[in-house]
Amino acid sequence: MHLPRLAAREDTELAVVIDVDADRARETAERFGAPRHGTEVEVSVPPFIADLHYQPAPHVSTALEEAAGAAGSLDLTFGEQMSSFGTFLLRAESVASSRIERVNATMDDLAKAVVGVKASEGARATVAAVRALTTMVTSAGAKGRIDLDDLLAAHHDLMTDDPTDARYAGTLRDVQNWIGGSDYSPRGAVHVPPPPELVPELMADLIEFANRRDMTVLVQAAIARFHTAKSPHSVTEPQITPDQTTSVHQG
Repeated sequence: MHLPRLAAREDTELAVVIDVDADRARETAERFGAPRHGTEVEVSVPPFIADLHYQPAPHVSTALEEAAGAAGSLDLTFGEQMSSFGTFLLRAESVASSRIERVNATMDDLAKAVVGVKASEGARATVAAVRALTTMVTSAGAKGRIDLDDLLAAHHDLMTDDPTDARYAGTLRDVQNWIGGSDYSPRGAVHVPPPPELVPELMADLIEFANRRDMTVLVQAAIARFHTAKSPHSVTEPQITPDQTTSVHQG
């Protein structure tokens, strides 16, 4: 049992005790001076969608057809000229995604990071996001499908230089994380993703859905994008409805 050693350390504070046995949780918290105790943590578990059937309403179908037609027309008419915008669009997407994560960088810093000159941590993280996105787009375009190995390769590009989490680069999450609350426990967290043991199955389901060929591309992309907001690697803060949550007891 690690608690006695941890409790004895002056640089360690025991914030909460979670145990499936309520009495044991209370007794342990009292024994080691933890201010809080509990028996369960509520987590968000997205539904399985690999076999999802979605039939859009008539007006949605019309809008989808119009959007697909406009995209096809644009590509047919200006496809060659627009190809030069690829790098710019990837960079713009990476900057926007980084800002969601509160990682900001000036354009000057971003330019320095791109050419390898000393730049801010935010700029380096944004450039890593560009590399990761480029890896995914290039691989999916070449193979015509999305594979887990390609996602992990992109994740490696994103995280390999991270000063804190580099050791997790290119791997599926194997620890519990959460958004909000405190650094010590998910108590009061805004969002708690699925337990790590569910991650491989959920990721496999998401990838299977993303590779389907029997639905409109725009619908498929929209559903997959919404689903990733509640995904195993979730780093956003989605609204969680009752039918998308479950209680996981932790010992």
